[in-house]
Amino acid sequence: MKMTQKELETLYMESYATLKDGTELKLVEEDEWTQDGKYQQLNLVFTDYDKYYSGNIGRHGDPFQGWEFDSDLFGGQDAEVYEVEKKEVITTKWVTV
Repeated sequence: MKMTQKELETLYMESYATLKDGTELKLVEEDEWTQDGKYQQLNLVFTDYDKYYSGNIGRHGDPFQGWEFDSDLFGGQDAEVYEVEKKEVITTKWVTV
C-alpha cells in the first residue's frame, strides 16, 4: 500500500483516513509511544477492510512546548507501510521464583 506520512498521521489523529485514490482506512490498534531523547515513535495497525497494515509515525518536541510530526519536517514523503497479520507468539523467559 502506498500512502504518505501525512496520511498515516491523519489516520492516527482521526482514527480513519481516505487516501487520494479513494481507499478508506480505519485504525485498529496503536502501541505506546517509544521515547528516544526528544523523539518519539508510534506503531499503528490499520485496515482497508480487506487486509491489515502496519506503519510508524514519529514526532519530536515535548509535552510542554508541543510536538512536531515527521511530516512537518519532511513534507509529504512516502510512509513505510507493510501488510501484517495477527498471530499468537509464545515466548519463554527466566522469571524469579
